[in-house]
Amino acid sequence: MKILSEEQTPKHKTSLQQKNMFSHRSLALYGGHEDEVNCLVFSCDFEILLTGSIGGYIRIWNTVHHRLTLKIQQRAGRIRAITISNDDKYFATSANDTDVRLYETRTGRLVHLLKGHQYPSDCVQFSSNDRLVASGSWDCRTILWSVTTGEQMYNFDNHTNAVQSIAFHSYRNIMITGSHDHNIFLYDFDKLSSSTPVKLQGHSNNVQGLAFSSLPYFASAGWDKSIIIWHLETCRIHSRLYGHTGWIHAVVFRDNPGSILASIDDDTVRVWNILTSICSYRLKILSDVSCFVRFLPNNRGIVIGSAIYEVLFDQQVSSHTRSKTKHVCEPSTVITKLTTSPTNNALKIKLTIDYRDAQKFYLTQQLTCQKRLNQTEQKPKIILFWTKIFTTPIDERYVNNYLFTSSGRCSTDRCLVTSNRQQLCASDAVIFHARGPIHMHDMPKVRSAHQRYVLLTKEPPYKTTAIVGHLNSFFNWTATYRVDSDISYRYFQWRQKSEPDKNVNKQSYLNNRQARAALMISNCYSQSNREEYLERLETIVPVTRMGYCSSNKCPRSRDSCLKELAVAHPFYLAFENSLCRDYVTEKYANVITTSQMIPVIFSHAPNLYIPGSYINANQFSSPEELGRFLIYLVSNATAYDSYFAWKREYELVIPDENDYLCELCRKLNNSTEPYKIYSSMKQWLYTDATCQRWVSKLNRTIDVSVDETMDYEEPWF
Repeated sequence: MKILSEEQTPKHKTSLQQKNMFSHRSLALYGGHEDEVNCLVFSCDFEILLTGSIGGYIRIWNTVHHRLTLKIQQRAGRIRAITISNDDKYFATSANDTDVRLYETRTGRLVHLLKGHQYPSDCVQFSSNDRLVASGSWDCRTILWSVTTGEQMYNFDNHTNAVQSIAFHSYRNIMITGSHDHNIFLYDFDKLSSSTPVKLQGHSNNVQGLAFSSLPYFASAGWDKSIIIWHLETCRIHSRLYGHTGWIHAVVFRDNPGSILASIDDDTVRVWNILTSICSYRLKILSDVSCFVRFLPNNRGIVIGSAIYEVLFDQQVSSHTRSKTKHVCEPSTVITKLTTSPTNNALKIKLTIDYRDAQKFYLTQQLTCQKRLNQTEQKPKIILFWTKIFTTPIDERYVNNYLFTSSGRCSTDRCLVTSNRQQLCASDAVIFHARGPIHMHDMPKVRSAHQRYVLLTKEPPYKTTAIVGHLNSFFNWTATYRVDSDISYRYFQWRQKSEPDKNVNKQSYLNNRQARAALMISNCYSQSNREEYLERLETIVPVTRMGYCSSNKCPRSRDSCLKELAVAHPFYLAFENSLCRDYVTEKYANVITTSQMIPVIFSHAPNLYIPGSYINANQFSSPEELGRFLIYLVSNATAYDSYFAWKREYELVIPDENDYLCELCRKLNNSTEPYKIYSSMKQWLYTDATCQRWVSKLNRTIDVSVDETMDYEEPWF
C-alpha cells in the first residue's frame, strides 16, 4: 500500500505544474435566485444546469443560451440533493421531508413520489443505465427505485448511521455507499442472491465522496481529510492520498491519464495522479464549499461549483491573465468570489463564509472603538442585542420596564437593554443568540476593551449556527443551559425545602391505570434517535403520541393536554431530542408540575432532576427491559407511589425567561469580575458537550462526532 502525502511529493515531479496552468473564469451568472442555492448538478454534456435552493425551488437552465427554462417549487423545505440521469430524461431530488421526487427534465412533470424513508435523504443518484435511482437517508437505509414504475427494487440497511454518498459503476452492475458510520459498502447486484455486500473500513470519519474509475479502482473521501484509492477486484487499499487541510466533499476521476479531482472545504481543489500518488495541481478556489466537481470533456478543464478552470498549455500568460491564474504551487491570497452584489441575486453556493478570515480579524485587529468620554460608574450598563432571539427582535421598552427599575424583577436600574447597533461602542455587553441567525458579514467591525461578548442559547449544539464553533477568542461569557456556563439560562432548577412539607398528604397516585406511556413531541427527527428507542419500547408497553409529529394534535394548551393524557397514562416519556451534557428541557418540569404521571427520562445528567422523581431509561439494558419495569410498577401501587414522595422534601423552581439578564446586569456592575475569553468555542460548545445517539442495532448509545454535529442541518417537518 502506497502512502504519500502532498508535502512528500518529490520536487522533480513538478514539471507538469510548471508546464500547465489553470485559468479561472466564472460561468455565466444565472440570475433570479431570491434564496440561497444549496446544491447543483450539470448534465453529462454540460448543456443543462439544475439548481436546488434552501427555499425549495428547483431551477433548470440551458447553459448554451444562458436561459432559465423551468422553475419548480417543492413545498417540503430546502432541496438537500439533486441529480440528473445520464440521458438527461429525468432528474431526482430529495428535500427536508422523507420523500424522493422523480421529474421529467423537459417538462418538469412529477413522474413519481417515492416513499419509503423514515428520515430525509442527503444523496440521490441514478444508475449508469438510468433504470434505477438510489437514495441514501438519515434512517441508515439505501433504497433503489425503479425509474419506470416507482417501485422499491432494493432496500439496504447495512449502515448504522446516515448514508451520505452513493456511486454507480459506469458499465458494471456495482454500487458503493458511504456513511457517517465511517464505513463503505460495495453491492454487486449480479451476486446479491448468493453473497452479502462487502464492508470496507479505512476512514475515521464521515464518507462524503465516492467515485468509480474506468480503471480497476474506486475512490472514497470524507471528513478525515484523506482519499483512499481501492482495488475494485480485491477491495484492498491501493493508496492513501494525504495533505488536505479540510473535509473532502466531492471526488471524481479523469481516467486518462488516471487522475482524480477532489474538492475540499479549505478552499482548494486538488488533482492527484492515482498511479503515482502525486498531487499534480492544487488550485485556490472560491471561499466556499464546492458541492459539484467534474472534468470537462476532452480534459480541457474542470468545473467546480458553477465556476470553470481551463487548462492553459504552454501559453505565454499576460500579466493581466496571470493575476487570475491559480498556480498549483502557491495558494493565492486573493479569493475570487463567485457571487455578485446582493441586488443581482446571482447564483450563490451555500456557506459563503471564510472562517479563517473571521478568526484572523478578531485576533489581530486593534480595538478601534474610541474611549467613552465622561464615563462614570453611576451610568447604567448598556446591554446590546446584536441579533434577534430566533427571528424575534427584543422588546426594549417592555424589558427595561419589566426588569430594570427599582421595583422591577431585577431590583436594579443600573442596566438598559437596546437593539440599536449605533450603541455598539457604548455597550458594556453584546449578546449574540446562537440561532439569531449569525452571519459573518453582519458581525461588529469594531470592539472595545471594556465589552463582554455573550453567547446566548437554550438549544443543543446541533441546532447552533455552525459559524459559532469557529469564533475562537471571540466570546467572553456564555449564557446557556450548561451548568458550567457563566450565566444560567436553564429551563428549571430544583432545591430542597427548608423543612419537609407536612401538608403533602400520602395518597394513591396510580388510580387503577394500566401500563401505558404518553409523550408530546414536535421535533420528528431527533439527533438522539429517540424514535428508534420508542419503536422497541412500544412492543412491550403501548405508547400514545401527541403533537406535531402525530395525527393526534393538541388542540388546547399544553398543560390541559398533559392533564388529559394523565387520565389513562401513568408514565410520560420525557425524552430529549439531544443526548448532550446538561441538556434538559421543560418536558420533565411540565409533567411533574401539571399531572400525576411519572416522567421517564433518558439522560446522562440525573443530578439535574429531583431525586426520586423519575425513571432513567439509560439505567436499563434495553427498551424491552424498561417496558417490563413499567409493567411491574403498575402492578405494585406502593412502588409506583414512591416516585411522588419527593413532593415533601423538594420543590421545582421555574426561572423567568429574562432572569439571565438580571444575572448579566449584576456581573457587569461587579468591578471585581475577572477577565475571561473562550479561546476554543468548538471545544467548549461541541467537544465538551459529549453528545450521543441511540443505535438500535447496537442496543446502546454511541458518541456523535463533533464534525457531524457542526455540519448537521435540522430536517424540515
